[in-house]
Amino acid sequence: MTPQWKTLYERQAERRRSFADGLARLEVQLADYGKAHKGSFHFFGSAVSGPIHDASDVDILVDFASDTVFTACEFAEKACFELGLQPDDLGFGQA
Repeated sequence: MTPQWKTLYERQAERRRSFADGLARLEVQLADYGKAHKGSFHFFGSAVSGPIHDASDVDILVDFASDTVFTACEFAEKACFELGLQPDDLGFGQA
């Protein structure tokens, strides 16, 4: 049996699909967390404006009260890693 090799284009397309799927799941998780903890998360950068490329990461604005913002950041970062996404900028805001 001959091994199935993927082309660079196929691997990049697979990575973009995986990123988009993970981002959709992350959006739901962060929205649920925000509702439960009285804050919100907002995506910016290529996750929003596109185009998604092979090395895309997730930029997130974390908008929570000052006493909960670091816990919210930890949640967002952990959720990214669990979904195979690379968090980049976690901007801070205060609700």
